[in-house]
This record gives sequence, structure tokens and C-alpha cells, in this order.
Amino acid sequence: MSTVGSANSSSRTSIVNAFDLIVCPICSKEFHNLQNLNNHLDVDHNLADHANTTSPSIPTNGLGETPKKKRGIKRSHWKTPRRDKDNLCHDCGGTLTKPTGMVNCPKCGELYCKRHCKNIMKLNLDAEYDVNNGSWYNCCYACFSSRPGYNDFGASVDLTFKFEKLRSSKSEDKRLRLLQLENRLVRLIDGIISIYENYKGSLLMQFRMNTAIFNFECSVAPWKDDLATTECNICGQKFTVLLRKHHCRLCGNVVCDDESTNCSTNIPITSLIQQAQNLPFQKANATDLSDADLKLRICRQCIETVFIGRKFALDIQAAKSAILQKYESISNLSGAIVASLPEFMSLLRKIEGNKEENELSNENDLRNLSKLREKLLKLFATYSTLNRQINACYPKNNSERRIQEAIQITASQFINDNVLPLKAIPSALNPAAYDARQDQNFGESKKLSSVLNKLTIKEVKEYREELMVLKEQIFILEESLTNAKIQRKFDEVTILHTNLKELNDRVKEIQDMLGDEGFL
Repeated sequence: MSTVGSANSSSRTSIVNAFDLIVCPICSKEFHNLQNLNNHLDVDHNLADHANTTSPSIPTNGLGETPKKKRGIKRSHWKTPRRDKDNLCHDCGGTLTKPTGMVNCPKCGELYCKRHCKNIMKLNLDAEYDVNNGSWYNCCYACFSSRPGYNDFGASVDLTFKFEKLRSSKSEDKRLRLLQLENRLVRLIDGIISIYENYKGSLLMQFRMNTAIFNFECSVAPWKDDLATTECNICGQKFTVLLRKHHCRLCGNVVCDDESTNCSTNIPITSLIQQAQNLPFQKANATDLSDADLKLRICRQCIETVFIGRKFALDIQAAKSAILQKYESISNLSGAIVASLPEFMSLLRKIEGNKEENELSNENDLRNLSKLREKLLKLFATYSTLNRQINACYPKNNSERRIQEAIQITASQFINDNVLPLKAIPSALNPAAYDARQDQNFGESKKLSSVLNKLTIKEVKEYREELMVLKEQIFILEESLTNAKIQRKFDEVTILHTNLKELNDRVKEIQDMLGDEGFL
């Protein structure tokens, strides 16, 4: 018996006897008995054993030599099922039982259930992927997806050029359609104004003029046959006695006049001229149309095509409302505040750390922290002022009203979230505490209060500005305190009370330093 034949036979026997399954280990095809399975393996998968090599029935070729037997796919790497414990599927981890089945992946050799070994790919006799000379085998998904050229989405073809060409052609069609509708609009308005001038002052003016205008409108755009149309071209509603048919004067489609769908609208000519002032009307400005009741029925699609782009361009060129202008300013301020807060917090943590270790902070750090805090207080004061100005603005429409409400909510949240670092005023910035600590640690050092007693004009101006900012900050904290009481946030109430007291002490201290130089 050959070695290959013995390996093949032992492998088939081990797999079949494991769960007494009559299933092909290669393609998972089931059979009624073991003989059919062996025949299938020998014929379909070229796994004939040729065990009895000395049998006189072995065919020979014309030279008396035994022909080479066909070699099956490589199976030496296949994992053999174990009988001492459960065999698990290499993919799902489930126990391989009779209902689930048990097969080896021909490529990697791992054991799988039938459900996770159904990906067909071509393998050669060495169990390698070979699209040209291989045969079809059921493999696991890992081997199937790792083969060269695999693509989850199938074959890909770059159609960018075709889509760009198609889109450009459609854009060109839209521009041509727009030009066509604009030309029709100019012809209609100039023609209707000419008819109005011809019949103005006539006894039968209204009747004759309406007839002439109707005939003229039919000649400008090709009207669709209303007898052959049973439903609206836009909303699809069936025409009835109450739902009348109308022709759009620009495109000629049959549309309804339902107010709920707004498929067509009878628009005064004066409004059309005003909204399309860049069109070359010849008689629009030469004729007084204040007393003329001239209208054009235009469908919704033509209105969007001709006028929506113009309205958008006019809105962009128009001056921004007061609310939007102030919103830009408050947005820039919020950016400046957010950019300055990290540096302020870094210095604050550094100084507070020195305070806990009973060390005197660097004068440059104190000076920088004081400048940053003063800058932030000014920014918050300006931010709060702009917020109040936005709230005082009167919105012109519902959109501006919604924008105003959104700005108010966002601004209040921004102040509550970002003003907290400024509420905790470090004792290092309090001159009294700073001088007391200097007396304790450095008795011979010069006190800060002695320096502040002699103020220059510049210092007086700076302290006045700081006083204004502090009062504005007190106003913001009082509002926050009121909101915290209303919302029953008692933990914040205590902090706000303490911070408000510190701010008032600082205001009193600056007022004492300024003396007669302060505000009346």
C-alpha cells in the first residue's frame, strides 16, 4: 500500500468515524453510505487509493509500465479530529456535532462546521490558490478573503470621468433651460405691457385685453393639451370640478391651483420685474404699471428655476441683520476667551500649588495671572454686553427669532461653563493676603500696599478700568446667583456667594486706593 493512499484512507476514516457522518470532507456533500462517499472521493476529487499494487488487474501502458496515479490535493496539513474532547469550529467556536457537521478547510486544514466552510475558490494540488489550473473547493472565509485580488465589494471600475461628463451635460441642460425660461419671461412681460398700452383707455378694454393676452401667452410657450391631461404635472392630484386645470405661462405644463400644494401661483407682473431686475426688459421701466392689474400664472418648478438662484444671490449681497452682526462679534469674543483660558488655568494651578507648599510665587507669574484675569474679565463683560444687545434686538422674522433664542441659550451656557475659573479668585492676587504672607516669610521685603499707595496717572486709569470690569463681573455673578437659586443648585450658591464677596472686597479695596481719583 502506498504512503499517499494510506494517508488518504486514514484521514477519511477518522473524519467519518468521528461522528458517524457520511459527509464529504472536501465539498460537504452528504451520502447514504460509506461506499458512495469513497466513490465520490475517488472520482470527483481524484483520491483513488490503488492499495493493492501487486494485483494483476492494475492496468499498464503499451510498454508494460504502470501508469502514474493521479495525485489528490495535499492533505498532510489537515487537522485530525480528537476523540478525547469536543472539537470546536475554528470560526464560530461552536462544538462540532452531527447536526452542525465537521469538515476540514482544504487550504488551511482547520476544522469547521458546514456553515462556515462554504466559500468556493480554486486550489491546486498543493492547496494553494490557483485561478488558472486549480479546481473548485469549499474553503473557510479567512482563506477566501485572504486570496490575492479579493475585494469585499466585487470588481471596481472607475466611472468618475463618465459621471463628470454626465453631470456637466446635465448642468449644461439646466443652464439652457434657465436661459429658455428667462427669454420667455422677458417676451411675456414686454408683450403684455404692449397689449396693455394698446388697449388702455378703450371702452371694452378689460374684455379685449384679456383675450389678446391669452392668445399671446399661448404663442410664447407650447401649451400641453389639457384634454389629454387628467392629473397635475407636479403634485399628481386628479383634476375635478373644484380642482381646475391651469397652464404655466413659462413651461406650458398643466398644473392645479391648490393652495395647499402651491403648484401654481398668479403673480403680479410688477413683482416679477422687481425680482428679476437683471433681465433685459424693454418696456418695464417706460410704462407706469401702478394701476394695471396684470398677472402671470407660473408653476412652482419654474419659480424655483428662475427666481430661487436670484433670491439667494440677493440675500448674500444684502447687509446682515443686527442680530447676525452682533453674533459674529460674540463668536469672535468666545474664541478669544477659549484661547486664553488654558494659559490662565495653568498659571492659576501653579500659584495655588505654591500656596499649598507655603512658598512665595514668582512675581512674574502673579503679574501675568493678574493681566490674564483682567483680560478675561473684560472679554466676559463685553460678551455679556453683546448678549444683552442681541436679546434687545427685535427679530424681523421667525428665522431671526429662532436664531436669537439659540444665541441666548448658547451664550448663557458659555458664561456659566467658562466663568467658573474666574470665580475662584486666588488669594495670591489679593494684596492684603499677599502682604501678610510677605510679612510672615520675608519681613524685610517691600509690601505691595506700599507700592500701590503712590499711583501714577496710568495706574489710576488702569484701576478705573479694572473697577468697571469688576462691577460688570459682579453683575454677571449676581445673575448666575439668581439662576442658581431658582434652579435649586445650592452647591453653586455657596461658591457664588463667596466669589461675590471677594469681588466686592476687591472693588472696595480699589476704591480705597483710588480715593478721590475714583468714580463718583
